[in-house]
This record gives sequence, C-alpha cells and structure tokens, in this order.
Amino acid sequence: MTIRLVTNGDFSVWATEPATQPLVVNAGGALPYSMPDNWYGGPGPGGQYYFYRPPLVGLTRTTAPHWAMLNWTIQPTAGNSIDYPGTNRATYLEQNGSNPIVPPADAAGKVFTFSFDVQAWNISAPITIVPILWMSMAQIGWLSGQYKAVGAYVTSTSTAGVFCLYQCVTAHTTSGSAPNHTSGIVGNWQYIGACKGRQYELYESGPGAHAGKSYVAKGVPNAGAGIVIEPGYGNPRRVSVDIAFPALGSTNTVDYPDSRTLLPPEDNTPYGGLKAFVGAGFDLISLPVAGTCIGITNIDVRDDGLNRFNGA
Repeated sequence: MTIRLVTNGDFSVWATEPATQPLVVNAGGALPYSMPDNWYGGPGPGGQYYFYRPPLVGLTRTTAPHWAMLNWTIQPTAGNSIDYPGTNRATYLEQNGSNPIVPPADAAGKVFTFSFDVQAWNISAPITIVPILWMSMAQIGWLSGQYKAVGAYVTSTSTAGVFCLYQCVTAHTTSGSAPNHTSGIVGNWQYIGACKGRQYELYESGPGAHAGKSYVAKGVPNAGAGIVIEPGYGNPRRVSVDIAFPALGSTNTVDYPDSRTLLPPEDNTPYGGLKAFVGAGFDLISLPVAGTCIGITNIDVRDDGLNRFNGA
C-alpha cells in the first residue's frame, strides 16, 4: 500500500484568497490566514515575506492550480538556532497537524520520494533548497493543570534557549512555571536533553538514501540533499530526492555525541489534539535577501518511488 505524506500539495485549498498580508516573525509566528490549508511557516528571525498565491503578471504556470510564492521583503538575520545552531539554515514552509495522520510506525524503515515543482525570481546568489521529512513523537508540551504520571514527558524551552525534554519523577498535577533547567532533577522534573533526536527528528537525502540509508538534517546538507537555485533559474522545473526514515528505536551515535534515541510515539496526547506523525517541509541553507521570490507547487511525497503530481 502506498503511503502519501502530503495533503493539499498543489495549494488548491486556501482559506483566505488572495492572501497578500506581510508576515513578520514574532511570538505568534506566521499569520494563519496567509497560509494555504495544511501548511504553515515563517520568513525567518527578523525577516519578512509575502506568502501568497498568484495570478501574477508574467507568471509561468504548470498544470498545478496554484503556486505558493515566498517573496522576501526583509532579509532574515539568522537561521534556526534550535535545529541548526550556528548556521543560516532554517525551515520556511512545512506541513501542520491538519494533515491526515501518518504514524511513525507506518513510515519507519521506508524510503520516500519527495517531488515538487520549483520556480524562482530575483536570485542574486545561489540558494539551496533542502526538502526534509520529520518524525514527531508527540510528547506533550507544557500545559498547566494536567496530571502527569511518573515517567511521562513534557517539552519546554530551557534557560539556555534550547527546546528540551523533561521526564516526570513524581506524579502530580502541573502548575506554575514550566521546567527550564539543563541538568539533573529540579522539582518534579528530570532533565533529559535537547528535543531534537529524542522527541522529534528531521531527515534529508544523501548518498544511498534510495537504498534505505537515513540521514539526519543538520546545518550543512549532505551531498545530493539539496536543489541549488542559481541566478536566472527561469522556467519551473520538477525535481525530486529520496529520503529514508530509520527503524523506530534506533540510537544515533553518529550525529550526536550524547547518543540520542527517539522516544516511542505517543498515540493519544491531548496537546492540541495532535498525535505522533510524520511530515514534510522545506529548508533554505542561506539567508534569502530582500527581493528573493521562490515558487513551489505540486508537492508529492510517497513511498512507491513514483514521481507524480499531488493527487495523481
């Protein structure tokens, strides 16, 4: 049975049209009415972009009903310091939890072909787009007033600004401030470590991915993981990469000095109504300068190796 990871990959469903409001990264992230259904994103720290769908004068169309256009008006000042510390890499577009849930157990150990159409304008220097897949194990974020049994997990941002995982050592009902320490036990919570590699993980392509070799997405992409957009990129092109998920329970001693293992997925968490699931997104490796415009559509991610449009 073919597994499909993307819904609304041609952006034909968009709650508010035209969505032409500028997006400014702040505590609330991207403005929800500016995004196509099943997707979300943001222009990067300190940046601003218009996220909209055409028609635009002079736009070259394919068979897709719509393009998602990311047009930066202010260059971001940094990448994603949580997932890719010390680099300019960040995720600018990805699925949200309104997609049909594909649990990690169904995707683990499989190879997915990630295909999409891309077009670009006003590219002054090469930009690398890296398609990523991710697994979220759905351990609950901090919510006051919930009962936590011994061994349960929560996620919270530490005093060091890192998204971290904590485990309950004394059964209790949560109240007050979320745990934020970076070692040992404080109150009812044992510090476990950074969430990446434990509560969730990001994956990209690389040599041998088509044969099942899995690669964790880090700051510098693997060979073959990205699609390089050169100045004068021109007409839309269909591109694809293969990305492999590892088996559940695999311990990663290669990418992490502290040897991280993904937790078992929680299949019934009350946090936002979401369950553990896998999804897809797009990273850029460099900070897009003002004026950069990238169009994406016809996103399709499936495990049968066929390069088809979404909905085929």
